[in-house]
Amino acid sequence: DGQISEIIVYTGVPSIQDQEQIHSYLSMKYGITKRSADNGTTAGVDERDYFNSAAVVLWDYSNNTAYHNNISAIGTDNGSELSQSKARSLTGSVIMDAGAAMTNGDFILVGDNNATPGISLDVPGAYASRSNKIWKASKTGTPGIISLSIELDDLGIPSGLPTANYVLLLDNDETFATGAATHTG
Repeated sequence: DGQISEIIVYTGVPSIQDQEQIHSYLSMKYGITKRSADNGTTAGVDERDYFNSAAVVLWDYSNNTAYHNNISAIGTDNGSELSQSKARSLTGSVIMDAGAAMTNGDFILVGDNNATPGISLDVPGAYASRSNKIWKASKTGTPGIISLSIELDDLGIPSGLPTANYVLLLDNDETFATGAATHTG
């Protein structure tokens, strides 16, 4: 009575790179974060990276180590027949929606810092607090405009307030008190 979502059959033994592309495809499709340890004998392939069918790195673990949690992905890869316009990590609180299929090669992957629920006071002066959780996105190609939804229940911040009480802080580093841009709506 096991549940099998998908079976992939090869006529030969897949190479290490092929195996990582398969793992990436399944991880992106089903919202499961890749947790393999890097095998130092695999000649430049980091088993924690996410690849498309052409072996292009979509999520580079070495650049996103602190955010390699609850990864979700939207994008299109004609080579693997992956067309995912809406995604949520199996355990995450972010939902991305492109509204329609994206162009081949366009991807957005998002991971978080796995922070404990609660608030931080590291915010621009006009705001009282923010979630401890920080997300990082990786973009490949030109995916266009997407809808991003964040479920507040698991973040340890007040929920149920009017929409105007929430703002998305965008920043290139982890210091939000200075240099953060805001997005509402």
